[in-house]
Amino acid sequence: FRAVLYEELIFRGALLYLLIQKTGTNRAMLVSSAAFGIYHWFAWQAFGNPVQMLVIFLMTGSCGYIFALAFVRTRSMYLPFALHLGNNITQMILFSGDASIGDQMLLRTFTTDPVVPQAIISIPVLIIHYTGFQLLGWYLLMKVKPDLS
Repeated sequence: FRAVLYEELIFRGALLYLLIQKTGTNRAMLVSSAAFGIYHWFAWQAFGNPVQMLVIFLMTGSCGYIFALAFVRTRSMYLPFALHLGNNITQMILFSGDASIGDQMLLRTFTTDPVVPQAIISIPVLIIHYTGFQLLGWYLLMKVKPDLS
């Protein structure tokens, strides 16, 4: 919760808001989402591994673009915050192998598991993991009428 609040206040609440006034909406959204992607290189300690950095930049930068689009469409921090929190919780529940919370739903837990999620659904899970949120978020946000007030 704290990480999402911190990131949203910096990247949407301050950076995006100021850039919209200085450079216009489209450029501001791109810069904000790029900064969000670059920030995660350091947050996830991936700096120095070019392949991992590219994957992280594309994944988190595209999510940052969706959060920025949510802010632009609603002129509110509520929707970007909710989307960001929901995305993080979903990632933790479905895809986390983090030792602090343990293996989650779509990770193999025991060596004797009769069902091995990686082997059965690895390609669709990878596609959903890296593009599903962004595509669904973009589609739904295109249906939201911008707040022009």
